[in-house]
Amino acid sequence: MESSAIADVLGATRAVLFDFDGPICDVFAGQPAPDVARHLAATLAKYDRSLGDKAYGTDDPMEVLRLAPQGGEAALRRVEDELIKAEVGAVRSAGLPVSGAVAALEAAHASGRKVAIVSNNSATCVRTFLLLHELQHLVDAVVGRAPYQPEAMKPAPDSLLRASSELATPLRDCTLIGGS
Repeated sequence: MESSAIADVLGATRAVLFDFDGPICDVFAGQPAPDVARHLAATLAKYDRSLGDKAYGTDDPMEVLRLAPQGGEAALRRVEDELIKAEVGAVRSAGLPVSGAVAALEAAHASGRKVAIVSNNSATCVRTFLLLHELQHLVDAVVGRAPYQPEAMKPAPDSLLRASSELATPLRDCTLIGGS
């Protein structure tokens, strides 16, 4: 994208939506994601052995969560609750915000634009990190993963629509700063 196109996008932006894991925090830097995924797979296996075996095939905790509904409501709730505990523990040991993250949040906030964190991580996880690093004053809204609804995680648009609504800003006037 050419710099004039970037300037046009930023000029039309009334709200900046930051993804969390990547642009702001390396969530599993201090507690490796594969370890969390194995724990969640073991949890899921207690409800459905074959589904648990399938879950052991991934090292991504979010993918285990996406499998959990196939094990029934109780399995989904238990896996989600365990993932939230793991995420909160992980951000407590993740270290400092990603390089440039604080400056980006400060710049967006100082520009008068609304700022939101939009994440597939739990809102509890995101808020814990923001409080730990005294960044909560830079963020107008935190939109985490909808509890017990892994189908609503990005790339589904649900969290972006919720952020737009919470910020009272049409989605067309929002810019997402995302991870990979």
